[in-house]
Amino acid sequence: MIWQTTSMLILALVLIKVRPRDDFWKLVYWPAMGLRVAGALLMGWVYLHYLGEGDTITFHQEAFARYQQAITSPGAYFAELFTAQHPVFKAEARTELFTKILSVLYLLAGGSYWIAAAFLGVISFFCAFHLTRQLSNYFPHLRTIAIIAFLAWPSVIFWSSGILKDTLTNSALMLLGSVVITYCYRKSQPFSQLVLTFTCLLLLFYLKFYLAATAGLTLGLLAINTLLKELRISTVGRMALLAIHCIALLGMLSLLNFNLNIANFPQAIYTNYTQILDASPEHHVVFENLTPTYSGLLKASPESFFAGLFRPLLFEGSTWFLPFGLENLTLLLLTLLSIYWWRHIRMDAAGWCAIIFCSILAITLPLAAPAFGTLIRYKTAYLPFLVFVLLYTPFRRLFQKD
Repeated sequence: MIWQTTSMLILALVLIKVRPRDDFWKLVYWPAMGLRVAGALLMGWVYLHYLGEGDTITFHQEAFARYQQAITSPGAYFAELFTAQHPVFKAEARTELFTKILSVLYLLAGGSYWIAAAFLGVISFFCAFHLTRQLSNYFPHLRTIAIIAFLAWPSVIFWSSGILKDTLTNSALMLLGSVVITYCYRKSQPFSQLVLTFTCLLLLFYLKFYLAATAGLTLGLLAINTLLKELRISTVGRMALLAIHCIALLGMLSLLNFNLNIANFPQAIYTNYTQILDASPEHHVVFENLTPTYSGLLKASPESFFAGLFRPLLFEGSTWFLPFGLENLTLLLLTLLSIYWWRHIRMDAAGWCAIIFCSILAITLPLAAPAFGTLIRYKTAYLPFLVFVLLYTPFRRLFQKD
């Protein structure tokens, strides 16, 4: 108890020390952080005391076992900490890595689930806060929608703050978003940005390889497009070269994981889809004509894209999904407004990065994870970027008229 209290006091002192000096961001800092920590604790309470099962409980049990090992046999703990027990392409390897990281937080938290969850909530907050301030520095007129999308969107707070792999992966994506902003709008590129990019992609690869592949493809296309623009190649020529490089990047990314291999990808998607359907017969997206072929995936893509953006719909599924149905209804209304004002949409390279990233995941995730409970959680990887893009035009048309 003394160690837990001490660690919380140290954390509080650090948070006070690093708080922003600007008056506006001071007002945002504490409420936004409070939301993240509250989201982490709420998610834990829902699973521990209401649902009684789930990934967060499994992670807690494994991390707590490692924490106890660190107390009783520190030599064995540190030996295992840096030794992988499973091949990197196995799901067990991803769980193993996350619980090892989590066990370090448990050491700082004195074995407390709740304090470790609060630590993760703070980490999640700082990554989102960093991206929000980056956007606001370059685009002061977009400050409000950046705060809404990255610091205040309910499901993002709930699923990206507690003891889940999503907290670390989504935080890494926020940092990569800040890298994109720096790359697009800063003349000099510090070496630290390259290190940050590599670290985030590596973390994504080990925890959720498909996010690393999608982010890597998007960043690769951005870098190639920037290079081609500097070479003053015509728009048509640039589009053709981008298409060629996109194919080359896809070929390279297919080597990262067995399921991403070009020959295996359709079957991997189909197998995952059928396995999840068998495990959760209710409350899921159904693709009647899905087959383990590229043509089958292509035919299912429009329906999958809609599901990745807007499902579960309002009143679809159980009462548990009602808040997410309301959220998706809001997304649908924002999309319709953006379509209505499509002539006023102005997207630069960073905006297209967000659209490409969101579109790829919105199409593929419902196919691979059709259960609503899984989909709404996995969706938070791209949801804040989607919300930011969808808020952009309606907000400017309604509230920033000249």
